[in-house]
Amino acid sequence: MIEYKNGNEYWNGHECDGNFIFRTLADMFPGDYEKYMKESLEFKKNHN
Repeated sequence: MIEYKNGNEYWNGHECDGNFIFRTLADMFPGDYEKYMKESLEFKKNHN
């Protein structure tokens, strides 16, 4: 579960960088990798 707090991404309550999230999601959902990347980039654009 990815959460956003104050513009930072948290994975299960732990702050982490985008690469960690993308690697984790890519391992879990290889077909959705690009979707997650786009969502994260769009979120950062809209919330910074």
